[in-house]
Amino acid sequence: PCAQLTFPGQPPVLKKGKLEPVDVQVQQRSGNKKVTLIYNLEGFGISPDTFAHLMQLRVQASTSVTPAVNRKAGVQVMVQGNQVQTVAKLLIDEMKLPKKYVQGIEKAGKKKR
Repeated sequence: PCAQLTFPGQPPVLKKGKLEPVDVQVQQRSGNKKVTLIYNLEGFGISPDTFAHLMQLRVQASTSVTPAVNRKAGVQVMVQGNQVQTVAKLLIDEMKLPKKYVQGIEKAGKKKR
């Protein structure tokens, strides 16, 4: 099995093997603090640094890009707070990533009014 990734203004890229989905998780930190962790962005040609900066501007929260813990390879993007809905909207609506390649967005809570 292989996959072909097409990016605007660039030739198509062929990837061998199964495409790992972008993984979005919310972890509880001390007290009532939460952080959103995003993994596997590089597999879809999304720069973790650029994505972190976009999220930082969008939600007005601190972000960081660090080597992924408990993973074979890659980096993780950490965003303060539960930002699952904003991450999903950015990946699916604006970056046009198919919904089947974004894992963990079903855990998004209801949006506060």
